[in-house]
Amino acid sequence: MPCPRVPGSWPRMFKLLTICACLLSVFILPSQLLAGAMQDIGYDASAVGGANGDIVFGKSYGVIFSNPAIMSRIRPHGGIGFTLYKPEMKVKLKMTAEERTAAGLDIPYAIFNAVDKAGAYSWETPNRPQPTVNLPHRARDTSISAPQTAITAGGLMDFGLPGFRLGGALVLPMIYQANLNTHYYDEREADFSNQIHPARFGEWSPVVTGLVGASYCPHFFDYISLGLALQISITTKADVDLYMADITSDDYSNQNVGMKAGLKFRPIVGLQAEMPHPVDFWALGFTWRNESYIDVDGSGVMELRGYFEPNDDPQNMDNIPRVVEQKFKMALDYEPMEVAAGTGFRYKGWNSQIGVTWSRWSKFRDPHGETPQRAAVWQDKRATKYSDESSSYYGTYSFGDNNHFKWKDTVNVTANTSYNYLEEIGVNWVSMRLGFAYKPSPVPVQEGRTNYADTDTWCAAFGHRIEFDIKDRYRFWFDLGLQLWLLAARNTYKIVGHDADGNPLFYDEFPDTLVDKNTGESFVIAQGLQTNNPGFPGYRLSGWMLVTSATVNLEF
Repeated sequence: MPCPRVPGSWPRMFKLLTICACLLSVFILPSQLLAGAMQDIGYDASAVGGANGDIVFGKSYGVIFSNPAIMSRIRPHGGIGFTLYKPEMKVKLKMTAEERTAAGLDIPYAIFNAVDKAGAYSWETPNRPQPTVNLPHRARDTSISAPQTAITAGGLMDFGLPGFRLGGALVLPMIYQANLNTHYYDEREADFSNQIHPARFGEWSPVVTGLVGASYCPHFFDYISLGLALQISITTKADVDLYMADITSDDYSNQNVGMKAGLKFRPIVGLQAEMPHPVDFWALGFTWRNESYIDVDGSGVMELRGYFEPNDDPQNMDNIPRVVEQKFKMALDYEPMEVAAGTGFRYKGWNSQIGVTWSRWSKFRDPHGETPQRAAVWQDKRATKYSDESSSYYGTYSFGDNNHFKWKDTVNVTANTSYNYLEEIGVNWVSMRLGFAYKPSPVPVQEGRTNYADTDTWCAAFGHRIEFDIKDRYRFWFDLGLQLWLLAARNTYKIVGHDADGNPLFYDEFPDTLVDKNTGESFVIAQGLQTNNPGFPGYRLSGWMLVTSATVNLEF
């Protein structure tokens, strides 16, 4: 099918400024981050109405994410819109805090008076847990119901070149321009929220999202179009130097901060093929998206006056200040590498397409840069800072492939169709869309210490478009998109034992062998498992999410 191009009637300078304003806003905002919810929902109302499954056909600038090659088949335009999504998700614990106490899972205050039989502590301070009553929160259910709203904007421009399109898309949250939250997915979260958090869907960070891209359909062979887009994120490196004059005045300190921030691009490559006659009703699409996450690399150095290195040498009594240094590396809002392929058909006004997307979740890293298979069993925290994630040794335990805990690659399915349902009575300016998506969970059974709450998701979508002219000069269209996401209820039950490599799935945070340091007597309350892991002995994830989106577009 030839590349459609409708000559614009507006001054070229105005059209150029319009599209440049959208593209520049992507680059100059201080917090361009990742797609978050838009990875699943879509970047405008047309994409929302098609379940974000436009791999072969498309009707708006939202294809810059799903398949940028389709931009060459869409009329140049600019649009602005509004998107709202309202989740209703819940993670319900199998035991309340009171039931955990009655079952003897709490860590008692007597832990402060406990030693092993040799008279030394059984753990160093980093591994010493808090008594359960000292935690800032008791273990409790998690409810996610706060609505999120965003302004969407974008457009396509041809610059008078047949078959060429330059496009951009922007999502601006209306609450915060950037709001990133991290969680631990094991017992370490007890020191913070002490809740179970969804790992992949529904609890996204509201962030500014930017995409830029271009596509070309050569006029001498207009059956093929190619596209390239870049999803923009930020990578940061921060160094904090902290000096405390006195530990007894810990509300005062001097500090210097150094931070470097740079842009990071996630490439998206697309290909779209229209078949020649006599099979011109048939088309194919292909998209590749690279892996991406927000890379945070930091370090902190603290110096405390009067805090010196240990020195037992009577011949050398120099006091050497002791400096505490800690490094951290985070991987926020991970998105896997994806390969999508689809086929589509046109028949008597119907445009229908179906696609599959392979997502490489097996390389997943959580917000703290840990792989799920290595976080699923307990590790000695004292050794982790010397560990190498690329080696087969981590902490105090030797790990095999741990395929039982490794996230699995998934295959998602999307489909949509559009139709002008009033064409028979001569009304050619209205059309509707129906869409469907199924995204299986990549998260295996969480029977170990990790609590990556996740489940299969299903989406049903509806879209509607109304096109109209003003004074036979300005061409507008209005898109409405609706989505309903359903989360399959998933129950998780924990197991007390060891993995296939013999490593403990749970760490007994008040070991049975401890004795009272004053009397030397064993603790009766130490028998069995005591843990502050909020996911023990299990939990249930369920819920749904409603999405509404509206966009007004002006054709150039």
